[in-house]
Amino acid sequence: AQEFVTETTSNILFEGDRIFNQSFLEFVMGQNQTDLQVVYLKVPDSTLKERYIERGSDQSETFLKGRATKYNNLLSNFELMPYITEFRNTNLEEQGKVITLVFR
Repeated sequence: AQEFVTETTSNILFEGDRIFNQSFLEFVMGQNQTDLQVVYLKVPDSTLKERYIERGSDQSETFLKGRATKYNNLLSNFELMPYITEFRNTNLEEQGKVITLVFR
């Protein structure tokens, strides 16, 4: 992924737990002529649980707690804070705001 970032001149949209980590985000942040924008989607825990059930997720509580800790650590990273925009993602109206930002 780092090689791809350094070689492309296009906008890149990426998502997912494996690539959404501090070292990769700091790498991208340090690239010349790169405008890093991190979109963090926030929903209440009850909504997360509903969505896990709806999609038949089999992720363990331990895994889910680990992800929550990871994301909290990223959100509280002073170097990354200026690049992070947090959006609520509980309904179609809120999703529309995210889509407007990402695909403008």
